[in-house]
Amino acid sequence: MSTSPTRRRAKHLDALSALVLLTSPTLACGQTEFSRGQIPSPPPYPVTTNTRLVTVTGSVIDGGTLVVENGVITATGIDADVPAKAPKIDGEGLTVHPGLIDALSTLRHPESAARQRGSSAPGTTEPDQQITASFPLATTLPEAGTRQDVRTYEEDREWLDRADASRSYVGDSAAVRIDEFIDFACSTCQGFFVLRADSLKSKLVDSGEVNLIVRAFPLSRLMRGFQAAEAAFCAGALAGRRGFEGMQHRLFMNQGAWQPLRDPTPILEGFARELGLSMAQFSDCLARDAMAPLILYDVRLGHLANAPGTPTFVFNKGEAFSGDIQFYGNQPLSSFQEAIERARQGG
Repeated sequence: MSTSPTRRRAKHLDALSALVLLTSPTLACGQTEFSRGQIPSPPPYPVTTNTRLVTVTGSVIDGGTLVVENGVITATGIDADVPAKAPKIDGEGLTVHPGLIDALSTLRHPESAARQRGSSAPGTTEPDQQITASFPLATTLPEAGTRQDVRTYEEDREWLDRADASRSYVGDSAAVRIDEFIDFACSTCQGFFVLRADSLKSKLVDSGEVNLIVRAFPLSRLMRGFQAAEAAFCAGALAGRRGFEGMQHRLFMNQGAWQPLRDPTPILEGFARELGLSMAQFSDCLARDAMAPLILYDVRLGHLANAPGTPTFVFNKGEAFSGDIQFYGNQPLSSFQEAIERARQGG
């Protein structure tokens, strides 16, 4: 029985989202479920079933089960023992490889990136500078297509660079940078966008007082924020700042239309059509999860800062990223001004 592209993408996104998000603490939209500084107990790790497994030794198991516990692959095989409470992912049509997620990335910590660039703006990337980011997870990938179906590495890297630049509002004069961690599916993030985002940008960012980088921090319990972040970054990759801001506006202002859906792809593609984006390129960007490295980088940075929920705002002096000065929620402009002054004075 054949499966439609939309159904295949929905299944692939469910698997990707589960592997990334189920291994992170369950954070709240606008509120925290654990105190800052405490380490929560990890949730059950997912079990992937009915999938093609490529093992460390190189042998291949068709229709197998893979068990991950505490970040370590503990069992593989047709009849592997599955923990009773472990969530299950149907891996039909997928291949699971042990090891690394995005082992070779052009995305770097803002501090090291700016130091290597000299006077370049913090928070952006350049193609000749790379870092290796490892995650203690299995990597689930779709079957490879023909060479004609695959964009070259250089082309995807260019997309990632353009998407990164489209969400970064940076200049040379600002002494403080705000890293804003959001989930497009979060109602508190939507409220901040509607009530305060324009004031923050016009009074603090456009004036050159601060730099701002909008980062994706999809929360596990909201689920569809990952797909929405992909749409925003794909739009930025294709149309720069206009594409990112246009998609961001549509995502927040129409949150109730796409957020509850199992597969919001048709609505996301409708937004792209309204923006005049190349539909072939946008659909390709979504279908291949081309923006996943950028999202994973943001999620990792958010956890390094111990972000308690969304939206979280981290205030950094200069190019360093410390996470020491931060707050979350729909805060008034006066709170931003106080935090900016603290960051200027070094905390």
